[in-house]
Amino acid sequence: MSASFRIRVPATTSNLGPGFDCFGLALGLHFEIEARPAPELVLTSEGAPVPLDGSNLVVRTLVEHLPPGAPMPKLALHLKNRIPLARGLGSSASARVAGLALAEVLQHGLAGVDPDRICEAACVLEGHPDNATPAVHGGFCLAAMGDGHERVELDGRQYLVIVPAFEIRTAEARAALPRQVAFEDAVFNLQRAALAAVRVARAGHLGAALPFQDRLHQRHRIALDPRLEQAFSALGALPMIEGAFLSGSGSTIIALPRRGEEVTARSAATRAFADLGLPVDAHLLAADNQGLSIEAL
Repeated sequence: MSASFRIRVPATTSNLGPGFDCFGLALGLHFEIEARPAPELVLTSEGAPVPLDGSNLVVRTLVEHLPPGAPMPKLALHLKNRIPLARGLGSSASARVAGLALAEVLQHGLAGVDPDRICEAACVLEGHPDNATPAVHGGFCLAAMGDGHERVELDGRQYLVIVPAFEIRTAEARAALPRQVAFEDAVFNLQRAALAAVRVARAGHLGAALPFQDRLHQRHRIALDPRLEQAFSALGALPMIEGAFLSGSGSTIIALPRRGEEVTARSAATRAFADLGLPVDAHLLAADNQGLSIEAL
């Protein structure tokens, strides 16, 4: 591959309350890779710290999806890691999608990249489709493992993305979930997920899915850290916030500010978390309707 190119993958939030392992949304925060020809494979990075050797998730994914016996790619890869790690914003999905996109470009050229092929492989690697699907296709996605997805473009409404300064590993969050759930809880979630999907598709924004009720995962994951539990309750008491949900497995929380009160909501939420000893980064982000992009440099 003699040309230089850039890959950009959005952060994602998943579950969105009742849509466990099904709902996902791409956000306007991105992981980027600039790839240029080089004598050997070399990694540099900025932003969130990641390994710069063969253990890097992007590199592992790339190598595993080249043809058997293919030589190590001769590329200089510069990673711009703007998505916080282990915070429920799809950092692993974005890395895997980027690695798969690299493999696609090397095998098929820029014009031959197949987003559906990337999405299918990323869902298998992740073990669930809720982050990988919007990372590739953008927008609000409803996905079923092995059964495809539906995608909805959202409007420019801004969502408050509150990122605490501590990690929750997906494996730990999965382990906190019950092995069995009550029949009435399963029905509760099915009803609300179905209504939320139709309402978001009609309205074009997440506000239509309020109040993000869930009985399958959210309370178990929030309980992993008492401070997060308290902060979630404090957030719900703010009058400029319409609703909130745990992003993926956490620790990030996504809130919906009332229209016109986005900046006020961000300040109030930051103070509420700080009062509980939880410093946060708070971003106002719209949906990313593009998803994965690859362009020549």
